[in-house]
Amino acid sequence: VVYYDYKYADFYTYMNRARFELLALFNRETKYFKDHDFLTGDYFYVFRFIKSFLQRENPDHIIAVDSRNLLFCQLLNKKATMLSLEILENDIYHKQCNFDNIDSVIIQTEERYKYLFNGKQLKTFYIQNAPVFKPNQSATDRKGLIYCGTAWDAFGFYHCLEYLKAFPAEVMTVKGAVLTRDKLRIQKEYSDLLEQKQLIIEDDYLDETAIVPYLRKFRIGFCFYNFNLSNIKTFNYYSAPSGKLFKYFAAGVPVVAIDTSGLQAVNEFDCGILIKELTPEAIRQAIEKIENNFEWYSANCLKAAEHYSFDKTVQPFIDHLLKNQN
Repeated sequence: VVYYDYKYADFYTYMNRARFELLALFNRETKYFKDHDFLTGDYFYVFRFIKSFLQRENPDHIIAVDSRNLLFCQLLNKKATMLSLEILENDIYHKQCNFDNIDSVIIQTEERYKYLFNGKQLKTFYIQNAPVFKPNQSATDRKGLIYCGTAWDAFGFYHCLEYLKAFPAEVMTVKGAVLTRDKLRIQKEYSDLLEQKQLIIEDDYLDETAIVPYLRKFRIGFCFYNFNLSNIKTFNYYSAPSGKLFKYFAAGVPVVAIDTSGLQAVNEFDCGILIKELTPEAIRQAIEKIENNFEWYSANCLKAAEHYSFDKTVQPFIDHLLKNQN
């Protein structure tokens, strides 16, 4: 466990840079970092830690998460699988990678692969952040709406609250983290929803294995991005299949989601409705459409969950590792 005290952040940064400049006088490994301004002295120590760890542990296979760690493996002449999670705008680390050290790629969709590796023929595995599908035979009495995940503006949370205000008969449960600033805003602007029990917040921790059984209590789930925010209006969020989507599928919960390329599984399996804008009226129309044929949409969610089940999608990668064992 590394303890980092932010009160002394400036001091640590200063000391690291001083040590880096001193080390650069006689250590050849610092040259690449000196020649590339974006690789600060701080990152040099991360690089050194990774190098030391790999020398000590001598792993059978390396999985590098995103471009910076792939670049570090490249500098160490180490083959690695690149696990792509977040696609950054103008990723300076990605631009420095030559991809010669890539053994394989794990990524969510072909669209995201082409964005990163257009024209390159790399061994690729498409794996979603989905649970292992377990058919549930027990009947479930489903009630209300569910917002799963961090309750903040970036994920359309306040659009959901505006929907509740416009349709007082609706009840929505939040299952996920609610930051202090958002709790204060809810108390200030939406206290009536709490008082009338239209909004129920359950922000206690729930183990990953318990999430899908918990979600089975609800009828319809929300999966939104707020593209009015500049930090969300990016290729990463437009193309990203949200992890909560696959949890809804596994629980048989039809989805109202924003219409993006990353969430097209909703349309492909007919698991809910995609909407173009996050207005109360658009959300209402989607909910009514689902309720008019609820059992159909719910059954299709389970079909999608079986298709994306993690054990099935990860097996080709496991087979690849076993085949290439030394």
